[in-house]
Amino acid sequence: MFDKKKFLISSISITLLIFTVFHNVENVIQKRRFLSEDDESLNEKHEQEEHKNVRKTYSPAEIDFWICLLIAATLICMAAVCSGMTVGYLSIDELQLEIYKEQGTNEQQRQANIILPIIKQHHMLLCTLLIGNAFCMESLPIFFDKVVPPAFAVLISVIFIIFAGEIIPQALCTGPKQLIIAEKLTPIVKILMIVFWPISYPLARMLDSYFGEHGSTRFQKNELKALIELHGIQKHATGGGHSNEDQGFTQAEINMITSTIDLRDKTVEQVMIPIKDVFSVNKNNELNKETLARIASSGYSYVTIYENQKENIIGTIRAKQLIDMELTKRKISELDNLVRPVLFVQNDTSLFEMLMIFKQRKTKIAFVVETNKIEQTNTQRNPNFQIVEEKVQKKIIGLISLKMLFEEIVKKEFHDQDNHIKFNSLKPPQIQKIGKSQSNIIMEPEEKK
Repeated sequence: MFDKKKFLISSISITLLIFTVFHNVENVIQKRRFLSEDDESLNEKHEQEEHKNVRKTYSPAEIDFWICLLIAATLICMAAVCSGMTVGYLSIDELQLEIYKEQGTNEQQRQANIILPIIKQHHMLLCTLLIGNAFCMESLPIFFDKVVPPAFAVLISVIFIIFAGEIIPQALCTGPKQLIIAEKLTPIVKILMIVFWPISYPLARMLDSYFGEHGSTRFQKNELKALIELHGIQKHATGGGHSNEDQGFTQAEINMITSTIDLRDKTVEQVMIPIKDVFSVNKNNELNKETLARIASSGYSYVTIYENQKENIIGTIRAKQLIDMELTKRKISELDNLVRPVLFVQNDTSLFEMLMIFKQRKTKIAFVVETNKIEQTNTQRNPNFQIVEEKVQKKIIGLISLKMLFEEIVKKEFHDQDNHIKFNSLKPPQIQKIGKSQSNIIMEPEEKK
């Protein structure tokens, strides 16, 4: 966000710096303007005498030669650090460091903890390194001029700056040991940030005000899916590697990951079995030969039980328990100990929410109800304000199972028919809504008393 106070402080600091420079330049010009001709002639003679006495270059036999050479070498090294770290630090992916910090090796975690605080100050780091590099490059010819003839000072400075101060450092700082070098040079960079703070801080704050603070990259869902798919493509394109780390993602893994990402965007209504296609029997049917043959030929492990019309589901029963029973004229409704109630969810429930509901309720199937058919007539809350009991009129439109969710994730059909699950009572279940995290549950099974 635009901080007016910080921007004002930065602007005033830069303005004062510029004003001071121009004021000093103006004083020098005015002094020279008001010098008399006699004074100018005397100054010229004095400068000529001093110029004769001052030696342009030092010989290797003099200590000043080695001092200037040492300063020049130091400036080249500092220019190399600033140039290499400008590219090295600013090319490090902040998101990758955050990943290393959470899931990396001990060495990677240590490197991330040291480097992250530096690169988070993006504009401050940028200004410090650029100012330091410019300072070193501009100062280098001054000291080379003392150890080599003036004609060669600039040429030698340019050669050293290009190779020793630019190309080689940038190649090293962006190579395979980028993080190791960045970690080792962090103390030097911190010192430079302190030294150039009076200049770099106002500039950095001004850049933050205009362009905003630099943050790590965050991917949208579609970008993340494309990135995962790209890893699979890269594997096949390069032939992969021999270790597990180099294998990349197989196509099955890519399908599973991208499908999991899409779970929140899909609803149960998109993948459910329509209620007209769900195998079910009337609770008033007798357990005769025809009914048992129909249940056996269906191939389902569990059968739904309805009352009067197919959309009025009241529970499920295990098919094997019916088939193993002796033929009788008893109705299914009389098998109170075998029929179990079911779970009802709204049709706009996302697949991710449905997966969490299955996990929390420890069940494998649920029936989908149209949301717009829900009519609240009575509401009561428990003392913890977590469970809401309601009387509703429901229209069941389909069935969703845990198996369907797994098929949606792996993009492959499972060849088992266990689409129904046993519950605990033939009594109509109480209709409940469970808090915010389970707001799409409108009916859940009662515990057997």
